Amino acid sequence: MRKFITILLSVCMLMLFAGCNQSKTADVNEAIKKTVALDSVEYTSDYTIITDFFGEDIVVENRYEVKAVHIHDDNVMYRGKLLMSVLGTDISFDMFSNKDRLYVSSSDGTGEKIYLDANSDEANAYLLSYVPDNFMKELPEAVVKAATVTKNSDGTTTFQFALTPEQAAETFKDYIADQSYNGLYEVTVEDFVGDIIVNADGYVVRYAFRCKITNSSEEMDFTTSSDCLVEINYIEPGKDVTVEEIDYSEYVDYNNLSDDEYEDDYDYEVED
Repeated sequence: MRKFITILLSVCMLMLFAGCNQSKTADVNEAIKKTVALDSVEYTSDYTIITDFFGEDIVVENRYEVKAVHIHDDNVMYRGKLLMSVLGTDISFDMFSNKDRLYVSSSDGTGEKIYLDANSDEANAYLLSYVPDNFMKELPEAVVKAATVTKNSDGTTTFQFALTPEQAAETFKDYIADQSYNGLYEVTVEDFVGDIIVNADGYVVRYAFRCKITNSSEEMDFTTSSDCLVEINYIEPGKDVTVEEIDYSEYVDYNNLSDDEYEDDYDYEVED
């Protein structure tokens, strides 16, 4: 009888442990799906690349401040700012996009106001949705089961996780394909660690990670490594968000500008 009770208790503990793991997986991945499914959101996102270039760090920082509505239909609108820091020089752009076009103007009011095809290569990295579109991804079940889970005093839950190079390659395959420039470079991702914070309503309020990205080409005898830091912070997810349209008549087609006009309007000096 004692042996039977011992076996029964062991089975119950295994079932309880398995149930906890399933709940953990459901919690974080369901929160990601729930947040991505929102029709309107407000968030900030930061995308920083630090590249070792012959012993010198080249730092490029992009910060997006965004409000978006009708995200999943043809009436989609994004409005906000893109703040860039390149080689120590800060640049700020006011941005607006809909299904078809990206509208850009300098935040200081100088330069031509332009628009581009939202689906063009030129517009891709400047879209206000760039960071969540590329990085707000569900995690493999094995990764979530191995995550460290912390219940915070404010009612949120933090999931700390790590991805192997193979898991990162699969999870962020679209971004990696884009970085390979149609297969010109081989892209590997290593040292991937991150954390996701889920609030009491089951929405993601923070999705952040850092990793090392290596681009290499045997044919070109070229290899470069960069530290990549990404952070998305959702502001009161689930709340109502509104976006005002811009005066479209103030903007001109980027493709109709001459090279000289474009360089004059968006030229900036880089500090030594």
